[in-house]
Amino acid sequence: MSNVVDFTTQVMQSQIATISAGQTESIAVNIYGTTAVGVIVPAGFTGSSLSFLVTNDLIDKVNPPVYVPLYDPSGTLLIVAVAATPSGSRLNPADFFPWSSLKVVSDTPQVADQQLKIITRVI
Repeated sequence: MSNVVDFTTQVMQSQIATISAGQTESIAVNIYGTTAVGVIVPAGFTGSSLSFLVTNDLIDKVNPPVYVPLYDPSGTLLIVAVAATPSGSRLNPADFFPWSSLKVVSDTPQVADQQLKIITRVI
């Protein structure tokens, strides 16, 4: 019997944030119990930057969560530059630690559906 434990699946996770064609805002991604540490932007993405909407409200059908723009501690909108596609960008875990859910916002509407991968780490 092996004593080797694979912590990769227990520590790092990923979820898909889909931005539909013609839209700038993704569907919600539940990050409760984790924090975002990276984002992978697919080939075909038409924007040059990303920002985020966040909430700490629980997601339910009776009282939908209220999402607000994410700002850094200096009061500046948190923006991630997209230099090329496909590409990966590192995110500061401290920026996402307090939030239960997020949405990704592109600076331009997408020509086709885009699936961005949000990399999270268990906290």
